[in-house]
Parts: sequence; structure tokens; C-alpha cells
Amino acid sequence: MAPATQAEPEPEADPDGAAGGIAEAARLLGDGHSLLARGEVVAARELFTRSLQLGSLEAALALGRAHDPRYLEQLPASDAAPDPAYAAAMYRQWYSRSVEAGAISQGVQLDRLLNALNRP
Repeated sequence: MAPATQAEPEPEADPDGAAGGIAEAARLLGDGHSLLARGEVVAARELFTRSLQLGSLEAALALGRAHDPRYLEQLPASDAAPDPAYAAAMYRQWYSRSVEAGAISQGVQLDRLLNALNRP
């Protein structure tokens, strides 16, 4: 049975102000990466979602990876099932927000990333 596709989290207003929100988003992202490396994917996804809500561009990419079957199969263990559709949605969100923010150029090959999700 395929896992249910999750709705894309929408960023919320930063209640602590820009500086506090940026620091908290970075902390959540770092903690999420540590959890992901240990195979604690469910907890990592929660932290990445909170970081995304604080406005982190990198959190959308991290959420994509935390749902990407190719990425998850590289982990020594995983407590969550992959969700390629959600991974693709997060990769698209990361790409569009990053281009809008000027963090990356439109020349970045999003199609290569998305096509990799569909390879056996």
C-alpha cells in the first residue's frame, strides 16, 4: 500500500522576528540532519517542517530528501516509508523559492533531480 501523500507545509509568520527565526530554523535544520543520519526520519521530517515554516529554503530541500526513496535507501536504517510524490513537491518548492530569493539561478537542473525519483 502506497503511503499517503502529505500536503505541502505552508510557511507561517515568524513570531520571534527575523534574527530569532533564522537562528531557530538553522538549529532545527541541523538537528533534523543529525536525526536523519541516524535513520530517525519521522522526527527529522517534523524538524524540517518547522524549519520550513520559519522560512528556511534549505528545509524544503531537506524535506524532499527525507521523502526521496533514493536518498532513504542510502541510510543505514529508516523508520519511515518514502513518498516520491511528496519529495517531488518539496524539490519543486525549494527550487521556486530559491530562484525567487536569488539563492540559485534558473539554470539549476530541477528536471534531473525529479527524473531521478522515477528511475528504478
